[in-house]
Amino acid sequence: MNSISFAELEKSHFTNVFARNIIKIEYQEYKNRILKNDSELIESLFFGDIYIVKNAYEKKLLEKIRSELHEWGTKTKASYHEIKEGVPNFHKILNKDGKFYVNSKWHGFYFFNFNKDPWNIFNIAEEKYFLNQKIMGLNEKEIFNNSPKDKYIPRVWIVQYPQGGGYIQAHDHSTTPFGVANIVIMSEKGKDYNDGGIYFIDENANKIFIDDQVEVGDLLVTYKRQVHGVDPVDPNIKTDWKSEKGRWVMMYGNVPTSNC
Repeated sequence: MNSISFAELEKSHFTNVFARNIIKIEYQEYKNRILKNDSELIESLFFGDIYIVKNAYEKKLLEKIRSELHEWGTKTKASYHEIKEGVPNFHKILNKDGKFYVNSKWHGFYFFNFNKDPWNIFNIAEEKYFLNQKIMGLNEKEIFNNSPKDKYIPRVWIVQYPQGGGYIQAHDHSTTPFGVANIVIMSEKGKDYNDGGIYFIDENANKIFIDDQVEVGDLLVTYKRQVHGVDPVDPNIKTDWKSEKGRWVMMYGNVPTSNC
C-alpha cells in the first residue's frame, strides 16, 4: 500500500483544527494499521478525527505507577531542570504562576531514557513511542538514543491535574517536534474525579469532552494541530497536593533540548 505522509498533506490541504469524529479502535488493530502504512489512518487524523485506542496499556500497571509516583512526588522536593547534559528525572508543580507556554495547574513528572527509574517508564512506553515515530514518517529509533547534546530527545511526561481546579488552557502542538499527540489515560472519571477533563473543539466552537468515553489503559491519539485543553478538575474542592485524587495522564514524544 502506498502511504501518504502528514508533510504531503500539509502541502496540499489546510489542517483541520477542529474535532471531526471520535473513533474507537482496539490497540492491535491500530498497531497493525500503522505497520501497514495505512494512508486512511493518516488522512483521518490529519482531517480531525480523534482516536480512542482501547486496551493499549495494562490497567493495574498504570494504577500502580500512578500510586508510587504520587508517593515519590510527596516525599521529594519538586524542582525544574533545563534539558541539558546531566538533566535528571524530576517532578515539578505548576500552580498557575510558573513558566509554561499556556496557563495551567498540574503536578508533572519528567522522565528521560538515558536515566534509570524504578518503574522502567520507557520500557512501558517504548513500543507506542516507536509506532508514533513510524506514523510521523520518521525512523523508529532516529531520536530514541539521542542525548541532550543533540537537538531533540524523547521524553515521557506524566501529569496529575489535581482536584481543586487542575487544568490546562486550550492549545495545540503545532510548534512541537512530535506531529501526533499520544495521551495515555491513567485515571477514571467518576472514581478519581467527577468534573472537568480533556476536551476538543468542534467546528461550531463547542467543547467535545472525552473522559466519559475512556478507561484506564486507553490511548488518545490526535494530530498536532487539534485544539484541546483540560477543563478544571473538581474546581469546588480545595486542592490538596498530597492527595492522589484527580486526573492522571501519560504523554511521550520528542522535545527540544537547550541546544535546539
